[in-house]
Amino acid sequence: MLAAVGAARPSSGPLWRRREFLVGLSLAAGIAIVVWIGLTSRAPGLARVVLAGVGPAAAARGIATIDRARGRVEIVVRDLPPLDSSQSYELWWIDAGSPHAAGVFRPDASGRARHRFAAEQALPGSAVLAVTIEGREVAAAPSGPIVLAER
Repeated sequence: MLAAVGAARPSSGPLWRRREFLVGLSLAAGIAIVVWIGLTSRAPGLARVVLAGVGPAAAARGIATIDRARGRVEIVVRDLPPLDSSQSYELWWIDAGSPHAAGVFRPDASGRARHRFAAEQALPGSAVLAVTIEGREVAAAPSGPIVLAER
């Protein structure tokens, strides 16, 4: 029986000339190209930071994408508690204990928000992000409670 199986599949030459080998090699090359494109397509200099809820917004979560060289920040948050009409959330970048306002935003009814900010300068590597509850307008310094902070 085994002799019949071996006879039904004769060797057709060296391994590198066989169809199965060439198909497998083509698939491996395709996968390698896709992985290489995925790894090289990420913008250099971008950092992702996890924001965790604290205090009155302990259930809130967020992700910040930071381009420190260009001074750009984008945050996407969820599960922020609703605010009354006189309040907003305000993003801050803080370096060496000095807070810098990065704009106000309000979440939708489900507690989700996306906020983008572009600083007039590069953001230092030591800068951290935080979100506080403030009034409707951009505040000069944080005065409300911190509700999101870098983890």
